Amino acid sequence: MPFHPNAFLQLKRNVKAGLVARTKILNVLETGSMSARDICRESGLSYACVIYHFKSLRAEKLVSCSGNKKPFMWALTNLGQQKLF
Repeated sequence: MPFHPNAFLQLKRNVKAGLVARTKILNVLETGSMSARDICRESGLSYACVIYHFKSLRAEKLVSCSGNKKPFMWALTNLGQQKLF
């Protein structure tokens, strides 16, 4: 399975399990903004896993969170939408 180009992070070690999880998350978010629970359902990942990777993706400015009450909606930023091939 090829990894999403934005799954490779600069601030974290890029181990295979993390790359696979971030690839699933980024592929789901390419269809539009969603709540963390919807992303879990679509990607097959646990809620804890999705939230863990959101923190890393947010630190690299690839995803953003909107809304001031739960459920928060997560979406790709402009940087997250760019793919480096």
